[in-house]
Amino acid sequence: MKFFDKLFKAIGFDEREFEQEEENLGEGKNLKKKRENVVLPNAKFNLKEKRRELLAKSPQTQEEIEDLVLLFKEGEELSINLEKFNEEDKTRVLDFLFGAVFALGGSLKKTGENSYLMVSDED
Repeated sequence: MKFFDKLFKAIGFDEREFEQEEENLGEGKNLKKKRENVVLPNAKFNLKEKRRELLAKSPQTQEEIEDLVLLFKEGEELSINLEKFNEEDKTRVLDFLFGAVFALGGSLKKTGENSYLMVSDED
């Protein structure tokens, strides 16, 4: 008996188990050959696609904020500067933006004292 055979027998492995595993491995090789011919569905991403430029906006009214949400809905990523709003209005604008961006499957990230980044979570 070989050293490893003695060792495996002492541990509790039997030669018959090894023979069964070798047979199973042989069957697995056949399965691998069959899987090589499988065609995957079309990929939904393009590695060569360039990222769009980030649009920087500095809105002054609620209507401009709504326009920014529509741009985001169309797939644009935006950098928004809210320095022209007073604290009360800025809170309202942020509440609106957080809700809109969440509903559209994105996120709003703070990048500065008055600046925020609207990005989609798909990336």
